[in-house]
Amino acid sequence: MADMYEFNLQSSSLELAGEIIQLPDGFDFSQTNLFSSFLVAKDPSVRDPKKYAHIFENAMLHPKVSIWMKFACWAERINGLRRTKGADMPALASDLNELVKQASEYLPNGNDKYTLLGTSFYNMGIIRRGLRQYWEAAKDQRHASAWYKLAGNTEKQLISLFVARVEETTAAFVAGDVDGIKQSIRAMIASRDRIANVVKPYPVWMKQNASIHIAWAASMAFLGFGLTIVGLSEDDGPGEDHFRNWRDHSPAQWAKAAHAVELYYADKFSEVVGQNAVDIQSSSADNAGLTVKIFVALAHRELGKKAKAKKILTEVMNHAGPDGGIPIAVATRLLAK
Repeated sequence: MADMYEFNLQSSSLELAGEIIQLPDGFDFSQTNLFSSFLVAKDPSVRDPKKYAHIFENAMLHPKVSIWMKFACWAERINGLRRTKGADMPALASDLNELVKQASEYLPNGNDKYTLLGTSFYNMGIIRRGLRQYWEAAKDQRHASAWYKLAGNTEKQLISLFVARVEETTAAFVAGDVDGIKQSIRAMIASRDRIANVVKPYPVWMKQNASIHIAWAASMAFLGFGLTIVGLSEDDGPGEDHFRNWRDHSPAQWAKAAHAVELYYADKFSEVVGQNAVDIQSSSADNAGLTVKIFVALAHRELGKKAKAKKILTEVMNHAGPDGGIPIAVATRLLAK
């Protein structure tokens, strides 16, 4: 894994843009404190995806930016904007399509181009997820994986395949496909095992995300469909159980969701009804928040407040924000019980 590149986060956006354009072509911006702070920090107060996008917009427009860096900064601008509250997903999808079209035409063939296209298709997949176009999102992730393979980046190639499985899992929930749900969750587990065996050390992205995707999907499969997933108790990478890793090592929004799940299954219903979603800028914030709402509703039901439970589950079922495919599917089934 590359060493973390440290920017002075107190510098102005223009100063940071000036530093960015001096970095070499092919630079990996996920290995910077700009990325780890403004986009994925566990602390909600630290995240600032709009500032991240603004910095890279300035770099993209810098008169001395190289052609590769111009496209890379364009991609990072979109990477920031897609994580903001109220993000215009259709507009971002259109912008990213244009980026891919131009980068394919104007950049010379080589690993730098292939990596940029891999990252672009990865982000397109997440945007498609926000638009609830789950099969299309899975297709984008497989495109990303192919470009990363061409660039010789095995880690990102396999992670994109794992994310494709994530999207296929959501698609199965939305379709109410019980066999598809079981098969896709098992495929996520198999994909995780493949990465743990092939990529050393086990990737940071997988440590931070795999257990959320697997344990959350399995929890929701049990809740909505009565499914128990064989193999779920296997280690999620070195020494971490799926649920324990989800609970203890996730960003704030998912840690809150895991806490609500844990309280509910400990029959602490009075504590569950007091839980609230974490206010955070993240592409997964809605899913995590809707999960908290579902367990709050079920706790109200256990306490005899059926009308309150129905009201909350109906709100989840009618979610109009980005993504939400799995919570919507589960809430819909719970309302029918």
